[in-house]
Amino acid sequence: MSDRAIRRAAERAAKKAAAKAAKVMAASANNTTPTWDSWDGWDNDDPAPEPPAVDADASSEQERPVSQKRMDANRQNAQKSTGARTQAGKDKSKMNSQTHGLCSQAALLPSEDPIVYQAFIEASSHNGLP
Repeated sequence: MSDRAIRRAAERAAKKAAAKAAKVMAASANNTTPTWDSWDGWDNDDPAPEPPAVDADASSEQERPVSQKRMDANRQNAQKSTGARTQAGKDKSKMNSQTHGLCSQAALLPSEDPIVYQAFIEASSHNGLP
């Protein structure tokens, strides 16, 4: 870092500390605690104030109703994305998240040869490997 960058970082830290001190002084002078809106989130030693209470009735009133056209489109799209239907498709999709067989129930992928795997295991045990 250049000298200028170090100096600017120190100036920003000092400005932040001064702002924090001013906020604490103002809160103590008014005998109040900082509110959710005034909390800047950068002070790790200060816990966040309690978030404002959300009224369940007010939030449901603000939601816009879904149009009938949008509901029909959602139903049509849902019919297209129902997953695998055939046994072959289900067998293929159940291996999607498997990346290796170290901790899995099936040590081999369907495309791997079990004879080669067994030969590797036996060769490893003869070489003193666990």
